[in-house]
Amino acid sequence: MIGRDVTASNNSDGHLGFNFTKLSSTGAALPATAKSWACVKDNVTGLIWENKTNDGSLHDRDNTYTHYSANYGAENLGSASDASGFVAAVNQQGWCGSKAWRLPTAAELRGIVDYSVAYPGPAIDTTFFPNTPSDAFWSSSPFVGDTYYAWNVTFYDGDVYDGGRSDAFPVRLVRASQ
Repeated sequence: MIGRDVTASNNSDGHLGFNFTKLSSTGAALPATAKSWACVKDNVTGLIWENKTNDGSLHDRDNTYTHYSANYGAENLGSASDASGFVAAVNQQGWCGSKAWRLPTAAELRGIVDYSVAYPGPAIDTTFFPNTPSDAFWSSSPFVGDTYYAWNVTFYDGDVYDGGRSDAFPVRLVRASQ
């Protein structure tokens, strides 16, 4: 009754109080009507999010990664099929004008979940985040007590679950605003 979904309900820049800006592959702001963009700035949190594609590229929606850590599966860190390798590849690109991309925390991922979208989702504003599968996405948040697990956030309902680090899930990278 008092949140941004009520006080800022103009959907032109995001659904129900979300406030997003589309960004080009160099990081330049684009109009909300742009047909092609590479990243999305969350104007509420200041975070910049990788946008997914459906073209077979590095940013394709169908790419999935394991999520090994120094404590579990360290020999796989940096491989092309691991989230750490994906982060390195995107940073090498300088995607959207930055080399500071990282895995988001579970709380950050939940910040872009649109809980008004019914199961099976995707529970996200698809005007700004098209090509988002209704799947679990890896976070950087470790599972306390068992290094084999890390937290992921699902975009079919917005819940947070533990996942085995050898499981393959999509990754959506984030970075701080410049």
